[in-house]
Amino acid sequence: MGLMDWLKGRKKEPGTEAATPGEAQREVPPSPGPAVIVSFDRGDGVGTLELEGGPQLRFGRSACREGLEPVPSMRVLVTEIEPHPRGGWRACALQPASGSEAAADSLLDAQDSALGHAPPPLEQVVATAMELGALTLLLAQAPEPGRAGIRKLLSPELLEPLGARLEFSPSPMLNLGDSQTVRLLVGQGPLPVTGLDRRFVSPDLPPGAGFLTLLGGVPGMGLKLRHIAPNHPDAFGPQGSLRVFGKLAQQLIQAGAAHAVVVHRAGQVLFDAREWLRRLGEPEDLRCRSPGAWLDLGESQGMLSSYGMDVADFPDVSAPSSGPGLPEGEAYSRAHEAVLLACHTMLHGNRLLADGEELVVPLGVAVGAFPLAVDNPGLSEAFAARYRVQPGGRGLQLVPVAPVPRLADVWARTASVSGGPMPFPAYRQLLLSQMEAKGLRKVASISRDNLPAPQPPHEVLVLRSQNGRFVTMTCGIGRVLQPRGSVEQDSAHLEFLLNLPTHHPMIAESLSLIGRMLHARSPEEPPWAPEHRVRFGEPTGPLGMKAVALAWAGHVELGAGPPVCLLVPMLMTDEELVSVSLGMVPQWIEQHANSAEVLGRWLQKVPSA
Repeated sequence: MGLMDWLKGRKKEPGTEAATPGEAQREVPPSPGPAVIVSFDRGDGVGTLELEGGPQLRFGRSACREGLEPVPSMRVLVTEIEPHPRGGWRACALQPASGSEAAADSLLDAQDSALGHAPPPLEQVVATAMELGALTLLLAQAPEPGRAGIRKLLSPELLEPLGARLEFSPSPMLNLGDSQTVRLLVGQGPLPVTGLDRRFVSPDLPPGAGFLTLLGGVPGMGLKLRHIAPNHPDAFGPQGSLRVFGKLAQQLIQAGAAHAVVVHRAGQVLFDAREWLRRLGEPEDLRCRSPGAWLDLGESQGMLSSYGMDVADFPDVSAPSSGPGLPEGEAYSRAHEAVLLACHTMLHGNRLLADGEELVVPLGVAVGAFPLAVDNPGLSEAFAARYRVQPGGRGLQLVPVAPVPRLADVWARTASVSGGPMPFPAYRQLLLSQMEAKGLRKVASISRDNLPAPQPPHEVLVLRSQNGRFVTMTCGIGRVLQPRGSVEQDSAHLEFLLNLPTHHPMIAESLSLIGRMLHARSPEEPPWAPEHRVRFGEPTGPLGMKAVALAWAGHVELGAGPPVCLLVPMLMTDEELVSVSLGMVPQWIEQHANSAEVLGRWLQKVPSA
């Protein structure tokens, strides 16, 4: 036998080899099942567990699933077993045993206490929340101490639909998948209101008994990483941090656990829960990327700036809030539109605006959570403001490329037949500003877009008056000249409205139908005008309209160009259609102008009106 044969051991005849211990074990592996952790070394990340009625197995931290944090005496469920490289067997997948959460939390809390990992004092939690927080929810009740209290607040039933999981290391965190985690802070006392921006809440808003803070990264660090990483995480992606934050906050608010929200990166701004949810929009809809829930705007030294884009790892944006030839209010509106559109562009594209890039801002554009077309029927770049993007201000600065015209001048240029219609967002802003000057405040609207020509895109606004009544009116019908209409006859530019004690979508849709029918008629037909009667061939719309008499309700002057005439459609009955001739319509209108019975006809088919 040679030297190598000696080193390898005695050569055996085929069929006579003895099985090694490892080979024997591989033939009969232990069965997965319930087990108890015997030991675990936190430093090395390895431990031993004992199967019920079976052997002890080694395991490592990488084998722990579903957020399992191992601790001796914890009950677990072993789901996979494999041979250990050094012989024997090891558990390669284990998870918490069903129903063991409370006992596990007690074991882990006791271990933290033994290791000196006591929860930080409230003052330190508050300081960290104010410095590193993205969002804090004020809670009506303080969570119970320890892991059990946090798990009760953030239950699996709450987190599973969000694709998130609660973990401890030992501080609590949310695992969002794809290697994304978010650290949490839990306050066992009220969040001090000192230092919070309380402009949007009532003075008597309660501070609550505790709070939950969702931490962001170190301010400014995410933006630096975005500059060097080509595929930076999308904060509003399906599992993006801000989308999950929004869904989680929405759930806690709707469950009654939270009543107010602090948006830290926007400047420690405090919102009551209802207002913040309105700004948040619909986080389940992937098109929804709400800047209003995470940003604030502020004006200083002639510049309007955003505050809070750092929460999504973007720079803030500034634009001049004054401009040559523009009234103060309009100059502010143009800056407001430009700053929000710049933020909207970055958030919806998950990209930085480039140095030197030109930003086109349609006049009057409403910038919300959704793509621009959703909130702006008839969106057009005609007369749009244009800005050049450059570094400056609070991050990026928008420099006007050319002077922006006054809205009133745009109306005067476009109200004639040859000028073409004014872009709808600009007309909406101009008309709404005049209605607000009369003490009316917008509370709701419906939008009608993608209509067959020549019906113009428009909205129906619901405006609340100071006496508590509601003005429901079309907005956009009058920006297009009525065929054969004339300013002298108050028939050129028409909008339709009703002043009622309540409002309802059925009423709004009926007014929209009247406005659409105005422009859908043949251009050869006589124009509609005050004191005219309009008959429908059959019951029309959700309220089954058969005929309306058009009562004059005044003008809206838009600063230049022709006025907009307001008409009130008064519903007529079958009997009135027969008994009231065309020549008697003006008299009938005058007789019933203040009739509660005639006005109430609009409410007869409206549910609960």
